[in-house]
Amino acid sequence: MKLRVFEKSIRLRLSDDECRQLASTGRVDRRLVLDAEESHSFAYSVETSSASGAALDFREGRLRVTVAAGEAEILASGLKDAIEAVHSTPGGGSIAILIERDYAQ
Repeated sequence: MKLRVFEKSIRLRLSDDECRQLASTGRVDRRLVLDAEESHSFAYSVETSSASGAALDFREGRLRVTVAAGEAEILASGLKDAIEAVHSTPGGGSIAILIERDYAQ
């Protein structure tokens, strides 16, 4: 799973296997270790939710993107290539979320 963060947008690119994993297990996660002792890291995940749409959360060094389980199933089936959503932030801002199938693996 690839992560791209640019200004007010977050894009996750998932391989075919990761799309199927998201639909079947409800989660795909990765971790970037930043030191030899593994005491500092940045983790990110995409998870399914019973709620509609998509949302994001960042706590304790983990970026968590949630997407409706039905949307994840459609992505895994190949009927859609991407899931697009907008996450509203406190103060009236927004962050665009794009979760897409990565064909250039």
